Amino acid sequence: MEEFDEYHYNLPGPDVDIREERARYARSVYETSDEGQRLDEFADAMDIEASSRFDKQNTDDSYPLLQDVMDAGEQSMQGIRDFYPSWEKFLRERGFRGRPASLLAEVVYFTKGLAGVGKLAKEWGNIQPYGYLFWLKKLSQEMRWDDIIEVAKDALAVLKTGKAREEVSVFLAEAGQMANDPAIVLQGNQEKFYSSPCDANLKTLLTEAVKQHQREESLKQLLNFYARQTGLSDNEKSLYLKILLLAGNLDKAWEITEEAKSLGWSSGIATGLVFGSISAVAADYHENADTIKRLLIWYCRKNPTYSYQFSVEEKDQAGFFLNQIIKGLSQTRFQPSKLEKYMDWAFRIGRERVDGIVSNTNRAAYQRAAWILGSLAEIYIAREISKKLNL
Repeated sequence: MEEFDEYHYNLPGPDVDIREERARYARSVYETSDEGQRLDEFADAMDIEASSRFDKQNTDDSYPLLQDVMDAGEQSMQGIRDFYPSWEKFLRERGFRGRPASLLAEVVYFTKGLAGVGKLAKEWGNIQPYGYLFWLKKLSQEMRWDDIIEVAKDALAVLKTGKAREEVSVFLAEAGQMANDPAIVLQGNQEKFYSSPCDANLKTLLTEAVKQHQREESLKQLLNFYARQTGLSDNEKSLYLKILLLAGNLDKAWEITEEAKSLGWSSGIATGLVFGSISAVAADYHENADTIKRLLIWYCRKNPTYSYQFSVEEKDQAGFFLNQIIKGLSQTRFQPSKLEKYMDWAFRIGRERVDGIVSNTNRAAYQRAAWILGSLAEIYIAREISKKLNL
């Protein structure tokens, strides 16, 4: 900070609204510039090249729109309506980058209304998804839920997987909620997951599916979605494994992890989750098998896949997945021969994992090694109890 003090730079404090300050500056430039120079000077003051530093197709929300500039003074901006056409023409010549596009969508809304915005959104399509997002935002402000549903469906058919498509899906689900249309709510949550497959979106979808008694059908559709995917990363495979276990498909989950290593379970594919699931089945979901439950919750939290949207893991997310995995597995009947094969694998890889952790003196993982041993012990205890009860 010393070098900033030396050159007398003033950094904005936490209570400064930098977007508002920029809007005030742009307005002062507009009002003090000569009419012949106004367009160029105002464009410079508006920092029209200030798109997102990480993705030039996205806008940076710390920079104002024209409406912010108009709201930055008590009086209306003189000659602003006459300024619209030249501003629109100027922006159309700047291509599809995030900030020029956001400013263009706004001025088109001012001059041509929602019909003009809709036309612009369809022209841009997937090249610049902001058109659809701006259109949906304006429809939402007017609470036109049926129109939002129609536009969102149109956008979902056009936009490719990514942040913008995920945001469109949220509009669809929320509009379905407001229109009291459960099918649309579920569709919105499904499309949200397809747009950005992640743990949070999976929980949102499955929660709604359970509420609507569509759990099994929704999981079937998710598995069909993954059947078309190729080149999955380890984290993406972990999410797929979680869905397989939610659907009770332990066979396929085990096939994917059969050759997995005994170490490194906190990264890579979710081997620990499969181990815990096999342990739960082998222990016949015994209510006192607390170590198995603890291990499953731990590995439900590992290897997460994140949304494009900022989110914080919900407190009960791991517990939710634990309960749903147990539900899926308990609804499936496993052949005794297959279960024995799975148990042999679990005992082998479990012993190897404990030996590896201890021999490498990886003290940070000693607790997890204890969970492995405890889970194997709970399998023995539960099966001995079953034998005594002739179950």
